[in-house]
Amino acid sequence: MKKIITKLLASHLVLLSSIACAGIFEKPIHTKFKDTPIEKNRVSGYVQFGTLPNGANAVQATSRSKARFYVRDAMTTFEMYLVQEIDCATGYSQIVGFGNLEKSKAVSNPPPAGHVKNMNPKDLPVYREVCKSAGIEPKW
Repeated sequence: MKKIITKLLASHLVLLSSIACAGIFEKPIHTKFKDTPIEKNRVSGYVQFGTLPNGANAVQATSRSKARFYVRDAMTTFEMYLVQEIDCATGYSQIVGFGNLEKSKAVSNPPPAGHVKNMNPKDLPVYREVCKSAGIEPKW
């Protein structure tokens, strides 16, 4: 068991060091299941902040009220990113793409947008920071 934990820590350190070189830092977001107490819901992903490997900002304003950001998925066994867009005026967030940090594809039939206040309450400060990082003051 100790060897497994050591290997996992080593692989995470390599991932973290490569992310840090690009100027990325992450903040967790959590699931919210009806039958699970809020404090027991697990981390579903990590919102990316900072500078991407290509030099672009990880969080970007796409309009006067919308910000686009990347979420590294924590629930898959491979590294995948979701591209989300939040309307900082209304508080609705929607998945608009997926892929990796260098190249992502648009979602042809995106799922319905959800309001951040219907998501895990631990994540509200992260969504506020996304808006502020894009230079938009959240109004929800």
